[in-house]
Amino acid sequence: MKRLLVLCLAILAALPASAQKIQELSSPDGSLRLEVKIGESLTYDVFSDADAVLSGCGLSLDLGKTVLGEAPRLNKASRRSVDEELHPFLSMKYSTVRNHYNQLTLNFKGNYSVEFRAYDDGFAYRFVTSVPGEVEVWGERIDLSFPGAENLFHLQECRSFKTSYEEPYSHVSAAKWAEDDRMAHLPILIDAAGGHRILVSESALTDYPGAFFRPSGNGMAAVFPKTPLAFGPDGDRSVKITQDPEYIVTVPLFDEVDFKLSNGKTLTIKKTGNGEKITSITLDGKRVRGWFVQDKDLQRGGKHEIKTK
Repeated sequence: MKRLLVLCLAILAALPASAQKIQELSSPDGSLRLEVKIGESLTYDVFSDADAVLSGCGLSLDLGKTVLGEAPRLNKASRRSVDEELHPFLSMKYSTVRNHYNQLTLNFKGNYSVEFRAYDDGFAYRFVTSVPGEVEVWGERIDLSFPGAENLFHLQECRSFKTSYEEPYSHVSAAKWAEDDRMAHLPILIDAAGGHRILVSESALTDYPGAFFRPSGNGMAAVFPKTPLAFGPDGDRSVKITQDPEYIVTVPLFDEVDFKLSNGKTLTIKKTGNGEKITSITLDGKRVRGWFVQDKDLQRGGKHEIKTK
């Protein structure tokens, strides 16, 4: 699996400084500086000269049985510098591209590492695993937070993960974006505090879904589509999802709990009765046939009641 999250033009954590290890990385010309904080989780800050341009940014990769980036234990930190010329097979704007960056590689216990690269005009990172066999990714955390409350987002808002990437661009504040209650796909341009302009994009998506984002505080957080079980035809050049992932329902160990979903909605699961056998399942008052619920139903939020006897 290869994937780069790229934040062009400039890309902090809640633990006390004494509880964290900090690794620093600077761009070749020294104008961009990255601080990676290793504590109970993995976070980073990026500064353009003396200005903090992002703060409180978190990253992790959920592999099901383990989450890379949570409770990280650093084995080794290594650094290198690269200055080379790349020659694209099909030249678009440039026939020669200078690839000049400083790299920090953090190797963690658990057979994984995170590579950070600092360019003079941008920053990138990626997870690298050395786990035997195939790696199945259940989810990924990409939290980006921008200092100041007057950030302006230039983005394409979409109603679902199925998009032709042809939506008109909107120019909205974080509050207006949250009010619209829509996702946005990459790239996204942000006019941030201090006159900084930040472009968020990604590359090397060879076997990985593209990231979508929703507003979160003064920044944004990534959401990803789930893996469909089956597709069907939808017009002459498209397909539609005909079967979503399903989850089997078992007797909860709790009476009631609320989950804050990545799409901003709240899912409430309530158990009634004290038995070990399920008698019925309802989703917002509508009875479910059988003992399975679909992912799309869970993503709507609302109240799910499981009756037992």
